[in-house]
Amino acid sequence: MVCGEKQINTTTEICCGKLPHGRFKDGHELGCFQDMVFDKTLKVACGGRLEFRTSVEREYTKDFFCCFGQFHTKDNYDGCCHGDKERLYKRRLQECCNGVVVDRNIGTAQVCRGTELVDRNDGINRLRQCIGPHGQNILYDSSRYVCCTQTGMLMTKPDPGPYFCHDDGVYNSYQMQLLRLNNGTKVVVQKGIETCGNAFITTQDPFYDINCCDGIVHHVEKSKWNTMECCGTKMYNYTSQTCCNNTIYNSDTGCCNGHTPYILKAEDCCENKVIDRAKELCCRNTIVTKTHPSHYECCYINRTWTTYNELDPPDECLSKHIRNTFRISPTTPGRRSRWNQNTANETTMRIPLDECPFTECYNGKQRSACRKLYELDVYLEDVLLINKGSNLNVTIIQPDEFVNRKVTIFMPYTCPCLERGYVYTLFSSRRWVRKLTIYGDHTFANFPTINKKDFIVKRGSGETNFT
Repeated sequence: MVCGEKQINTTTEICCGKLPHGRFKDGHELGCFQDMVFDKTLKVACGGRLEFRTSVEREYTKDFFCCFGQFHTKDNYDGCCHGDKERLYKRRLQECCNGVVVDRNIGTAQVCRGTELVDRNDGINRLRQCIGPHGQNILYDSSRYVCCTQTGMLMTKPDPGPYFCHDDGVYNSYQMQLLRLNNGTKVVVQKGIETCGNAFITTQDPFYDINCCDGIVHHVEKSKWNTMECCGTKMYNYTSQTCCNNTIYNSDTGCCNGHTPYILKAEDCCENKVIDRAKELCCRNTIVTKTHPSHYECCYINRTWTTYNELDPPDECLSKHIRNTFRISPTTPGRRSRWNQNTANETTMRIPLDECPFTECYNGKQRSACRKLYELDVYLEDVLLINKGSNLNVTIIQPDEFVNRKVTIFMPYTCPCLERGYVYTLFSSRRWVRKLTIYGDHTFANFPTINKKDFIVKRGSGETNFT
């Protein structure tokens, strides 16, 4: 099977978002839903939905399957046949041949040929068609020969396995691959070999992760938590640095529209433009000029945006202001002001737990002390203990455009301090958080992951359900 531009072995890999991924992780089989990889032992996809397996099993028992976008029990049927008339069928007694359900002859080994079942031993099912060198159609036995589409010649296989041919050779598809070079020519190389500029590189080094950055090869020592990525022809640490327009900056710099750097503490990116926060605010992708230099908040009143001082919000903006204060303040409540805001000189020190090194910030100044660029508010639905840590099943609360979206976050710890039914704020500089909060991209190649370099702080009042 071809995934993107790469041949993959479907017994050990899956294709998701045009990228290859391992089929198994920590002993669990993985699947793909809308370009997002998920754990099949925890979730199940059906139609346009991705459901938690435990909730489906409570309704349909453990013997269920998905057909035509709905779940069905396996009491009477266990197969799903897609055709002009989509039908359920019993695999032991019937077969689906090109969209048509056909009754089996019990005790006879049969296979589909078109819309009919034929005896497996008659050899007809192995016949394929090859267009010969002069345009003629040639029937051949696919278990003994391979058709070379470039020349139209038939070549003998060493065994019945999957093979392909190139020039005058026949190659095993599990061991070799056809690679296109920059000059357009094709060569046969081992699986796991790729090109980087004019060099051949391996992707299966036991000690180093091999990265190709615009034709330049970089070797990064293998680590359980690799935080290095390409930035132009160089590598950078995305947890402490920023890549903008193929240039590396410190973490106090952001990147607007992928090519314009800006200072995070003094500027903002709004509608693909860099603005000076001393003069303007970004209000839901709308650039609004401040009515006073002390205004750093805005809300929508009478069909127009209004800026205000957070210490004295207008009545029309009060509910929105309380919600924002609840979202961005990472401190333990000290003396409360009129608007439920922590008094600036009464922040409380936070001490990370030994079991949960990523929980809590060290003090109330989250931006400077934790040095994390992005925030994500989530409601913790459940914590599932797995072999190498825990999976957090959460519902996103902020940003607004992803409210109610369910995500599974992996952490390499078994943490007793996390409680279901509470709201938590995640402070992180990780790529998947950046994609979600800045670019609005909720597709992830792997499970979103957090570890001790991130901070997660409890919020909320412990409601049992999020609405």
